[in-house]
Amino acid sequence: MKIIITGNPNYEGLCKGLYKAYNGNQLEFIGRHNGWDMQDLDAVADYIKDYFFATRSHFCNNCVNAQFINCTKGCAGYSH
Repeated sequence: MKIIITGNPNYEGLCKGLYKAYNGNQLEFIGRHNGWDMQDLDAVADYIKDYFFATRSHFCNNCVNAQFINCTKGCAGYSH
């Protein structure tokens, strides 16, 4: 099971906690810290489609949460 998380695992919070809990295995983090434009929802949606689960843990000015949730519906493990 591959899990993708938006956010930086180097900062205290959800991402760092998940990184520690999973010992870095099966997790990938995307965000500004590694060059992602989190407002480019088409690029994010295309990239995460092969992941089982995605969670949003990033700050994004003027980012509409509903748009991000809609783009995560392509994940293999999506359920709502």
